[in-house]
Amino acid sequence: MPDRPADRPGNSPDAPIAVLVVDDDEMVLEFNALVLRRAGFDVTQVISGREALRVTQERPHHYQLLLVDLSMPEMSGEETLLAMRLLEPGLPVLVCTGLEAEARLMMMRETGRTGLLVKPYPASQLLDSVQALLKE
Repeated sequence: MPDRPADRPGNSPDAPIAVLVVDDDEMVLEFNALVLRRAGFDVTQVISGREALRVTQERPHHYQLLLVDLSMPEMSGEETLLAMRLLEPGLPVLVCTGLEAEARLMMMRETGRTGLLVKPYPASQLLDSVQALLKE
């Protein structure tokens, strides 16, 4: 079972860590969700930034981690991250992308607990990145 971050309210100490996974690519979305569920996380998966904001507003302080794709139509991962920071300022965010240079520029502007995961990545790297971000 993954470690629980101490600074996130909303769940009992025995509940699994809730992760919101956002990606417009259904294969990547399913991969990320499956890996995290098998590792004991409580996963909610959505295909857009707008959906991510909706489910977060419906369940304030529920999620302990946001895993978001950087390149999405309509509302980009960066726009999603910035909007989520307004709703959940302390929420750790793991940005996933195949566009490493663009992501690094975004990360330089970003404040808060944020990690970067460059696609393609194996399940072990996803889990290592999640655990490292949750321990910060």
